[in-house]
Amino acid sequence: MIHYTLREVAQIIRCHYETVRRRVKRGDIEYVQKPGCAIRITETALADYLERNTWPAQANPQGLSVSQTESSGTSQTDGNDIVHKLRMRRLQNAS
Repeated sequence: MIHYTLREVAQIIRCHYETVRRRVKRGDIEYVQKPGCAIRITETALADYLERNTWPAQANPQGLSVSQTESSGTSQTDGNDIVHKLRMRRLQNAS
């Protein structure tokens, strides 16, 4: 099972480290912590959090159509893409 640090999760969901830390402490994101060790977030917990907190409207925050986004050369990654990638990685690790 893959465990992420708070900084890694912040990079994945594109927010500040302190935002992730607050969400963990508030109970929005499940975590693992052994006595005297740093907080770690499992791949499953991250996928669950993203499933609960990702809406289709967030997929394209700039209001561009998919063709405009592709033609401009920018890459839009939303939470659903991340959840899909995490699930695929989980399936590969299970086999």
